[in-house]
Formats: sequence, C-alpha cells, structure tokens
Amino acid sequence: MRRIRLVTALCAALALPVALACGPDFPNEVLSDRAHTLAHLPEGAFQVEVARLVPRPKVHFVPAEQANYWDPDDALRSQREAAERADLSESERRLVATMRAQDSPSAAYAAGVGLDEDIRHYVAGAVAWGQGQHQIAREHFEFSLEANATPAARRASWAQYMLARIGAQRDGVDASAAAYAKVRSLVVAGAPDPLGLAVASFGEEAWLHLEASPIAALNLYLQQAATGSMSGANSALMMARAAFADEASLQAWVADPLARRVAVVYAFSRASELSSSDANRDTSAAGGTSSFERLLDAIEASPMPESAGLDRLAAAAYRAGRFDLAERLVAHASSALSAWVSAKLALRRGDRDAAARAYAEAAARFPTDETWTRLHERGSGREFLQPQCQVQAELGVLNLARADYVAAMEALYAAGGQYWMDAQYVADRVLTLDELRVFVATHAASAAMSANAPRYNE
Repeated sequence: MRRIRLVTALCAALALPVALACGPDFPNEVLSDRAHTLAHLPEGAFQVEVARLVPRPKVHFVPAEQANYWDPDDALRSQREAAERADLSESERRLVATMRAQDSPSAAYAAGVGLDEDIRHYVAGAVAWGQGQHQIAREHFEFSLEANATPAARRASWAQYMLARIGAQRDGVDASAAAYAKVRSLVVAGAPDPLGLAVASFGEEAWLHLEASPIAALNLYLQQAATGSMSGANSALMMARAAFADEASLQAWVADPLARRVAVVYAFSRASELSSSDANRDTSAAGGTSSFERLLDAIEASPMPESAGLDRLAAAAYRAGRFDLAERLVAHASSALSAWVSAKLALRRGDRDAAARAYAEAAARFPTDETWTRLHERGSGREFLQPQCQVQAELGVLNLARADYVAAMEALYAAGGQYWMDAQYVADRVLTLDELRVFVATHAASAAMSANAPRYNE
C-alpha cells in the first residue's frame, strides 16, 4: 500500500509540471518496444524547418491566411469586412456599402461623397476590378495612393497590392515583381496591413518567377515561410516534391546552396513520402536508385557544403541507412539534432556511455518549447512531437538498459506528461521502495496538488 501511495503521489506530481511542458493528451510508450525507440529517429516537421532557412523579415510581417479552404472568396470577404469594421467609422462603413452596391465604377465613386479620397478611390477601383474593368481599376488605385501618401494611409497596402495584381496580368515580370515588392516597402514604412498583404506579396511575386527562375521563386517562398506563413511553407513543399520527381531538377537543386538545404529538409522531414513515391515509380532509368539515394549520392560527391544544415543531412542519412555518411557529417555539425544522431550512432557501435552523453547534450540544447507537427507515420492524423521531451524519454530507456534505474526515472520524469505511463512503470516495477521514496520526496514536494490539477480517477 505504501508503494501504491508513493506511485500515486508521483503521478500527481507528473500531472502539474508536464501538462504545461509536453501535454498529456495521448501518452507515448517508449518502453513497449525499446529497441525501436533507441534505433528510430523521428522525422522533423517541414513547415518548422523551412521557416528557419532565411532570416525573418526585420519588420514583423503578419500572415492573415484564410481559414476557410472550402470557400476562399467568403474567407477573403470576411477578412475585409473585419478590417473595415476596425478602421472605418459607422458612417464610413455605410458609404462604403453604398458604393459597393453600385453597378459601375463611376456610380460607385459618385456615391462616396464624404469619404476620404484615398478610400473613395480604392472602393471605386475595387468595384471596377470586380467587373473586369482593370484599366479603370488601375487608375482609381493610383489615385488612391496619390490622394494620401502618408505612412499611415489606411488603404495604401490594399491599393498597391491590387496594382500589382493588375500588373501581373498586363506588365512584364520585372515590373510586376517590383509592384509586389512595393507592397512590403509600404508596410515597412508604416502602412496598416490588416489583410496580411505584405506576406501574401511574397507568394504572388514568387508565382511570377516559378517557370523561368524556380530558384528565385523558392527563395521568395522561403521568405514568406519565415513570417510563419503556412502558404509559403506549403509552396516550398510542392516545389520540393516536384524537384525530387525529376532527376535534372534535383541536380539543379543540389548545385544551389539554398535549394540544397530545402532538399535536405524535405529528405529529413518527408522520408516516408519519398519511400512511397519511389515504390510507385519505375526507377530502372536511374539505375534502380531512389530519388532519396540520388540526393545523398549527389551531395556526398560534391565538396563538403557549409556547416548549416549538416545536422539535417546527417539525420536523413541515418534514416536512409547511410551510417558512414551520417558519422562523417555529425563530425562537422554542432546542434541538438546532431547530438541526437550521434547518440543513435553510438548505440549502433555498442557504446552506451557515449550515447548517454550525446543524449544529455541533445536534451540540454533542444528548446523546451519546440514542437514538430507532422502527419502521423501510421495514419492520416497529425502527430505532435516535442524533441526535447522525446530525447529525455529515450535517455530514460537507455539508462534502464544500463541498469541505472534512478537515472532512468529522472529522465522519464523530465520527459513530461506524454510519457507518464513509462514513468509509472519504472516507479512501480523497477525502483526499490527506498529509491521511490527519495525520488518522490525530491520531486513531488514542490508540485503540490491544486484545485485545477488533472484527476485521473474522475
């Protein structure tokens, strides 16, 4: 009974700190297949990785992407209406609604008497755009910008974005790209951007370059992704998929430093996609090798790339079974991920002590708030993994194999709430009563139960 009370106290202690750290939604079990736990390296999250490849813009551009994928027009209309409720007075909103109800741009403009001229011209231009009268729309948007050239002009980013859209249909690539870049310049200068048009302009400008200069397009998508835009990350993902499907494109990506890093990130985070796509494609023309293997071969044959991204490449090489390449790469990398790969490689060599040191380094270097969100490997749902917590849990499994039972309990406790079943197993089945008593006294005393704490028996 004393052991049961101590284990219950331990579970109560686990419930408080780890609910905030790692989330106890669906507990993982790292002890159910210990060999797999220690040998397997989880995939990363593509959208997390690509957001780090270029610096975040100095000005905090905020994405405002549609949540309603089934009806994007309705989502855009809802965003616009919310923005207008925020920056127009009630009387201004009534005039704008009257303008939008007119059957011609000229009638719309006439109905806007009393509005500031920049807003009046913008709405008249929007009416002309909706009716396909793009030249008239262009003139009104230009008048809107001329009517109020101050940094705080309420419709400056809107009017410039629409000019860029019209230019994309009528002007050359360079002029259109400059028009989209000007949207960002206006926002940098202080123009309000409630619709996230600065972020959207990266993607629209990238589209202009997609066929003639795909690497330039990729760079713009990465800048978009760096703002936190899922649209930018998804566009980069689609480009990576296309590159891996074509050997010549993949070779071009390997030759470009930034594109090579995207290819490596794709291999690190989407290896399961590569395996399934290669299984469904005839690889005889390429000598029977998969696109994944061709990527590793091409990079291995090239001069040693810059140190940035080597840890991701080492992880991809490890997952592909290219252990010698992974060993060479981690020797030139220094990061939380490279330490995690080093721990896996040390276990393959049978060096448990070196693996424990590498795991400890990885646990210390991963940010505690980093989360990888990706498709579940065994289904269509999404999986949330916090690498710092996973590394601690694996260290617990390793310490258990090394017969360092208290250290195993320490690591599993540090891993957080997703691993509470494993922590409970070690507490109940492995530790001695004295070891458990000391552990609970050390850790549970500072985690007093509160009224808001989860209760597992309810």
